[in-house]
Amino acid sequence: MRESQQPQRWSETLYAILNETNRTYTIIDKHGCSIDNEIMPTPEYDIVNNLIYTPSKAFRFATSNHVHFQCMISLCRRVDSKCRQQIPPRCRKSQKKRRALDTSELTIEQRLRRIQAIMNVENSTEIGEGLITSVAETLQVKEQKDYTIEKYESIIRTYQAWTSILCILNILLVVVTILITLRLLKNKYIMDIKDKTQAIFRRSPF
Repeated sequence: MRESQQPQRWSETLYAILNETNRTYTIIDKHGCSIDNEIMPTPEYDIVNNLIYTPSKAFRFATSNHVHFQCMISLCRRVDSKCRQQIPPRCRKSQKKRRALDTSELTIEQRLRRIQAIMNVENSTEIGEGLITSVAETLQVKEQKDYTIEKYESIIRTYQAWTSILCILNILLVVVTILITLRLLKNKYIMDIKDKTQAIFRRSPF
């Protein structure tokens, strides 16, 4: 984010919002400090270029398909002494210790819940004296359908239909074969009986 041309300084609070449950987790607290550097480090303040930036890896929550981010930006004038004291943020050692918890075995959502429970973080930002607060527009992440999976499912359904048809045809073929075999055996049995009967009549003339 870039600062405007007015003589102002800024700080921000960043939230991650789960779309399905509308639950909010704080990533950058009201002091401008990261609650977990593994998720997102504390932002760097570039005074020369009027920028705030931080590198971060992409992440998602196990219970949600996509995540929205919302940023609360607080502005103050550079000439204000309180402004110079607050920005850039000075994260306390106690905060760093809380952020250094062993959370490697937890998911992103579990880590955020655990840290925020310890810090007792509220989801509202206090507007200090002389601060102008503006809320950044929520990033809308469009849900992208996986057409590859749908394509494979359609192919599988087609193969299942053809497999069912072939199985039915095979069963009918087996039944017809059995009936023809029985018919042939019956005819052969009748012919054998006729041959034996004729042979008996020839040997025993009246």
